[in-house]
Amino acid sequence: MIPLEEYKIMLEKLAIPCVDVVIENKVGEVLMIKRSNEPAKGQWWLPGGRIFKKETIKAAAIRKIREEVGLELSNVVIVGAYDTIFDEGPFGIKGGTHSVNVLVKGKVKSFDNMEINGDHSGVKFFRDVQKDWHPYIKETIAAARKK
Repeated sequence: MIPLEEYKIMLEKLAIPCVDVVIENKVGEVLMIKRSNEPAKGQWWLPGGRIFKKETIKAAAIRKIREEVGLELSNVVIVGAYDTIFDEGPFGIKGGTHSVNVLVKGKVKSFDNMEINGDHSGVKFFRDVQKDWHPYIKETIAAARKK
């Protein structure tokens, strides 16, 4: 684990590698989480997060889905790579944050045991992309649905 003060410096100076995951249920609705922290606090977002050193993209996606919503991800396919750049960041980071996001799509056998962790205030399935969503979310869901 990186000490918080060192991590803050990293966030100020580096783009952070992340994975975001698109999961659809049997009727084509996309699983979204409501963020409790900056950046994008209060917004519906794809589950995902940082990729650790020596962790593959697939392994990171599986870990993040298990941590964030308690589900077991399989059939992970890379959709593409994107940037997210925010003026705001966690911990009051000056200059905002920059992530390089690898978007993946995967499958879950069952949503029966789904539960969110403390980093999010909600979880919900959406059939349609909402007009007020961040452009990154709109773009990546469209890309994943084509794959």
